[in-house]
Amino acid sequence: MALIAIILIDTSFVKIYEIIDKDFAPNQIKILLLSGEALICLFLQGLLLKQVWNSFKTNQLHSRLQVRISLISLSMLGALIAAMIFQLYYYNQYSSFLTIAIIILSYGTAAGFIIWLSSMFMSWYKSTHKFIIFLYLMSMSLIAFNLIMTAAIASVKVADRPDRIGVFVGGGGDISGYRYVLLDLIYRISSFTSFVGIWLTTAILMTSYREKMLKAITYWIIMLIPLVYFIITYFYQPILGGTLGPFLESDPVTFSIILVAFLSLSKPIGGLIFGVAFWNTARTVSYEKKIKTCMLISGWGIFFIFAANQGTIQQTTPFPPFGIPTLTIY
Repeated sequence: MALIAIILIDTSFVKIYEIIDKDFAPNQIKILLLSGEALICLFLQGLLLKQVWNSFKTNQLHSRLQVRISLISLSMLGALIAAMIFQLYYYNQYSSFLTIAIIILSYGTAAGFIIWLSSMFMSWYKSTHKFIIFLYLMSMSLIAFNLIMTAAIASVKVADRPDRIGVFVGGGGDISGYRYVLLDLIYRISSFTSFVGIWLTTAILMTSYREKMLKAITYWIIMLIPLVYFIITYFYQPILGGTLGPFLESDPVTFSIILVAFLSLSKPIGGLIFGVAFWNTARTVSYEKKIKTCMLISGWGIFFIFAANQGTIQQTTPFPPFGIPTLTIY
């Protein structure tokens, strides 16, 4: 829950960076806030890794390897953020290279683990040939591909920025123009297909439990809300463009903040619904402690996969770089 609070606070600052006064607080206060967010975020992730390890206490080689990779990745991210904060305090600027390195390391580790998970689903599917296992195989593969594309598009757009990002340099939105049209298109397609893929898989998985939870109509309403919400936020300009025009003209700043908040919640809400599928499964198999624990952890994992997927917002290169602590949650 503390990590959720950090995600909301951290991403809120960077989401509204382009539409608020940059001097809403002294730079030292903003840097101190970023430092506190990063420290708490890294500390909580360390506790989570310890808790996950203690939940299973297995001596299997691949489990120990996964924990070691996670700890190494988290330590490297901590070192990169420490270097960034050092630059902020002593030079009042930070290197865009550090942002790119954090994006690549965080998304690369997450993509590697999900590809690993996909290979396990593939082995599982070969032995059982269950359709739901195949759907999870495809969903995880699409999510892994989306993470790779997010890291790629975010990195190249941050690389277009100056090498040193200062208080009067950051911001300005996407300055890449039409240089990355194909890459941006692939990224958008991967985002859409990964969300729809995991939504379809979750809907089918939860169908077998719907009578135990809710009536069928209520069940499908709950399942359709995140999908409709995501589609609206993904295609909001052609869908709502004519309706939003007058509001934007009357009070552009206030309405822009509300619109940004609305558009930012689609993935966290979708991730929450996807997590519910695992948590509900955990409740139905409560007599199997290890499976229940695995389902609970998986639910939070799928939630954070979507909630922390904020790599592309770093293309605005805010000062200080809010949004960076959220990226480390991968």
